[in-house]
Amino acid sequence: MTPSTALDTAETEATETSEPKGAFAALRASAPVALLLLGIAVHLLFLLSLRLGWLNPLFNDTCHRFGPGGDFFSIYAAGVADQPVAQGGGG
Repeated sequence: MTPSTALDTAETEATETSEPKGAFAALRASAPVALLLLGIAVHLLFLLSLRLGWLNPLFNDTCHRFGPGGDFFSIYAAGVADQPVAQGGGG
């Protein structure tokens, strides 16, 4: 066996073992597409839930508050109520 033949054989074996074979190759090739489609589906579910309210029971603010931003309004109202009322003098 000549050195060039041994080198050619080693290169051929390296390329054959580095590529996935069979069903694994198809799965590896389709995984990014499947993840992209899953991400799009989840985003569409969230957008539809904003309009239709499917996911509202899963979140605390939608079940136990008086409306959107109710928790932030209560903090604002508490800060306004804590400020002293200005006296009519001002001089």
